[in-house]
Amino acid sequence: MRLFTAFLLLFGLISACTSPRGGPPRAGHVSRDEVLRQISAPAGATFLSYNGHWQGTDIDKQITFKKDNRAEVTHFGFGVDTYQGTYTVEESGAIHLSLRKAPEPWPIMYLYVDRQGPFLLPEGMPRAGAHWPLRRIR
Repeated sequence: MRLFTAFLLLFGLISACTSPRGGPPRAGHVSRDEVLRQISAPAGATFLSYNGHWQGTDIDKQITFKKDNRAEVTHFGFGVDTYQGTYTVEESGAIHLSLRKAPEPWPIMYLYVDRQGPFLLPEGMPRAGAHWPLRRIR
């Protein structure tokens, strides 16, 4: 019985150490001032889906925040669809995109920062999933 108990304990420890992570670590989202500092650079700021890794399989998305509160969202699907628009940042740090001619509204997002840098997640999403997070690539 002791051998069986020791085996179960060892198996549990090994399993815990090798379990995949569920996405980037999440602390609270950053403040409005930090959002503006991150995305309002003169050269702009670009975020790419799948945690900043190009998939190349008709599912990539890219957001570029430009000066004067302009934004551009590009969806790389069977073709390349680009939507121009604007962004606003609420006092809470929530980022809103308003895109002309987009087939559906873009979700409200929050900016987080971890040891790999800034990333975006939609409101209400507790962790990575689908094409999220969008990680800053430049």
